[in-house]
Amino acid sequence: MAARAGHAHPLPGRATDARIEDLQIGFEDYLYRAPYKFGGKEVDRVTLLNVRCRLSTKPGKSAEGAATMSLGNVWSFPAPGIPYDTTLGAMKALAEKIARITRSFTEYAHPLDVNYSLEPEYLKAAADTSRELHLALPIPKLCTLVTASPVDAAIHDAFGKLHGRNSFSA
Repeated sequence: MAARAGHAHPLPGRATDARIEDLQIGFEDYLYRAPYKFGGKEVDRVTLLNVRCRLSTKPGKSAEGAATMSLGNVWSFPAPGIPYDTTLGAMKALAEKIARITRSFTEYAHPLDVNYSLEPEYLKAAADTSRELHLALPIPKLCTLVTASPVDAAIHDAFGKLHGRNSFSA
């Protein structure tokens, strides 16, 4: 039943299962009017990760969902001695990989099953990104989960809209 090697669908298929048809990401940068301190660092900006996702059911019904999360690299990737732009750049590169990994998931599934199946690949992508960017510290698991969270939320949003109900219902 798995569409890709290593993607075992943990539950039997359900009529409500949906497949990812499209997933797009984008970034928005904002400067704060007044900076704040977090963990001893002054933060004067934020980068948002915006995600749009379209799901469809086997009979062909589709819906689009969206989600946004701030890439809080100051708190999700605390790295003394590593510049803000370096940790932010790592999160952006990781977001691109997470989007690519998620787009390649071709099974019909519930959003919880999608995330359950893909989280190990997201973590591997974080390790790969850390190595490719020659980071002094590896991207932490928390940072990976923060980066993946709007992808998961957009899939849940689309699923809820697709079925006109709370996507966390059975």
